[in-house]
Amino acid sequence: MSATASRILIILLLLIFAQSSPLHAQPTAPNRGLEPDGKGSFVELSAQPVEEVIADLRASLQDSADL
Repeated sequence: MSATASRILIILLLLIFAQSSPLHAQPTAPNRGLEPDGKGSFVELSAQPVEEVIADLRASLQDSADL
């Protein structure tokens, strides 16, 4: 087979397989991020979960110090 015939065959195969591709674009997920208005907006997170973790750490350190 000549080089030209090989190239034509490759191009034809690429065209055939490119058209029958079953892949379809997925719909984009809704943006659920925060949208601050730029006027000093901020989000305040509760300190309670952090305080609970610190209390648990202190308790476990106290337990290990008692051993």
